[in-house]
Amino acid sequence: MKAHDNDYDKSSEKVAKLPIIAQQVIDQNNPKVINIATTIENQSINKVSYEDDWCVGALELSVEDFAFSLSESKEWRARRGDFGVPQKDIYGNYFDDDASLDIVAYMEMDIDRLLELAYQDDQYALVAAMNRSELRKNTQIPIAHRLMILGNTALAPQFLTTVEIVTAQLQYQKERTFTPEIKDKIMTALAYATYGINNYDLSALTAYLQVVSSAPFKDNLDLGLLLSKEDYQIVSERAKEIKRQISEFREQENLSYLNEQDLPKIAIHNFQSRLAALYVEHATALAELELLTLDDGPSLKKSACIERHIKLFEN
Repeated sequence: MKAHDNDYDKSSEKVAKLPIIAQQVIDQNNPKVINIATTIENQSINKVSYEDDWCVGALELSVEDFAFSLSESKEWRARRGDFGVPQKDIYGNYFDDDASLDIVAYMEMDIDRLLELAYQDDQYALVAAMNRSELRKNTQIPIAHRLMILGNTALAPQFLTTVEIVTAQLQYQKERTFTPEIKDKIMTALAYATYGINNYDLSALTAYLQVVSSAPFKDNLDLGLLLSKEDYQIVSERAKEIKRQISEFREQENLSYLNEQDLPKIAIHNFQSRLAALYVEHATALAELELLTLDDGPSLKKSACIERHIKLFEN
C-alpha cells in the first residue's frame, strides 16, 4: 500500500499539522463501560426532573427523563466525534453498538474511495482512515490533526495520546534509560489528554491511564517520581497551545470557536460518571495528575457526585 502512504498528506490542502507528532501506535482495547442501569436495581428514590440537580440518572430520573438523557448522551458523543470504531466478535460480526455501526461501511470501503471522502472532510471517513491498517501512522497522524481541527475531542486526541505514550514505552524498553526524548513523549501524550479534559472529554485520558497503569509501564517508569511540578505546568501550557492552534485554524476556515458552543447538561454528567469509573480502575495514576492546571469548568477532583458513582461502581 505504499502508493497511499502520503496521498492524504500531499493531496489535501486542508491537512493542517499541529507541531506535536509521533511515529508509532498500537491498538488499544475500548475503555470499560459501566452501565448503572444494568448493575443495580432502581431503588426507591424520589425522582427529579432532568433540568434539576441530579447525579445518577438511572436512579433519580423518571423513565422518560432517563430515556431523554440517553438520547442527549448519544448526541453529545456524536458532537465530540466519539463515533466508536467498530469491533467484530469471534464470528466476524460487528457488535451491536449504534455509535459504531454508522461507520461500518467506511471501515470496509475501498481505500481509494475512503481517502477521497476523507479529502472532503467526511468525518466518518477520517475516523475510519485513522484506524485502517493499510495506512501508515505518518499518514494517519495528520488525519487525526484534521479531525481535531474539525472539532473532534474524542477519537483523534485518543489516537495521538496513544501514539505518544506507546512510543515512549517501546523506546524505554529498547534503551532501558529514561531519556529526555521519552519524557517529552509522555508529556506530549498527557497534553493531548489534557486538551480532551478541557473539553469535557475523557477519551484520551482513558487511553493514557490504560497504558501508564499497565504492569509493563508502571513497573519500569514511576511517573510520580519522574515528572515534576514544573513538568506538569509545561503539559498544561502545551494543551493551551494545542487549543490556540486549533482555534487559529478554525478561524481561518470560518468555523466557530469550540468554546462558544453550548455545553449540554449531559456533558457534565457523563464526565463525572466516566471519571468515577476511571478512579475505580486507575486511582493511583489519577492522583499523580493533581498538578495539572485545567481550564475553568472541568476538574479531576472528586466531587460528591463522583464519590457517589464510585461507591456504586465498587458495590
